[in-house]
Amino acid sequence: MRAGQTVRRRAGRTALCWLLPLLALALAVRQWVCMPTLISGESMQPTLRAGQLAWINKLAYRSRPPQRFEIVVVRTPQQWIVKRVLGLPGEEIAFRDGVCYINGRPLAEPYVQFAGTDTTAPGRLASDHYLVAGDYRASSMIAVISRERIVGRLAF
Repeated sequence: MRAGQTVRRRAGRTALCWLLPLLALALAVRQWVCMPTLISGESMQPTLRAGQLAWINKLAYRSRPPQRFEIVVVRTPQQWIVKRVLGLPGEEIAFRDGVCYINGRPLAEPYVQFAGTDTTAPGRLASDHYLVAGDYRASSMIAVISRERIVGRLAF
């Protein structure tokens, strides 16, 4: 074996010794800390647009619960979706002609351009449940979800 081949093998092993831990660290950060996501669909317009890159902060709710108006990523059986938190645990919620009411008072939502026409009877959220909806209500789902389905807070 020539000296040049030995040097190249050592260099390859050294690179591998650095790359494997870095790859493991990157995968760990993606799994438990934050990860990129590409926005799809129009349910969060005008706040977010399809094709926009954003980050999911998976540590955001380790020390505190989600707050009203925060944009969160929600796990569904088929996919992850992006929605805004409107109702908090224990609150009474209702929709009348597309306007969200929290404890009998209309919720000011200046980011909503197309409110839709949804109407629901009042109901109280359970202790670990949240009301979430997209900003473009004419083309968005409104849902009550459990805290365990919230993956993290969106940063864009």
